[in-house]
Amino acid sequence: EAVVSSMSLFYGFSLTASGATVALALGGTFTPVAAYAFLVFCALYTPCVAAIATIRREMGDIKWTLASLGWQLVYQIGSLLF
Repeated sequence: EAVVSSMSLFYGFSLTASGATVALALGGTFTPVAAYAFLVFCALYTPCVAAIATIRREMGDIKWTLASLGWQLVYQIGSLLF
């Protein structure tokens, strides 16, 4: 959701814009390779430090925090392989 709202601000389309409007706005910036690289980045990045700290505080244990981060990475890498 953060990516969509940021893109709408950067490129000047509304959040309720049609797919054609979004494609027209982004078509001049993203080549197919750049779009794929951006997709892979968004799928694989871990949350920011503030989000990790919140997970730690809510879980109450560093083991659960590490398990949460590990699950994100293992699942995403496995999804790419299989």
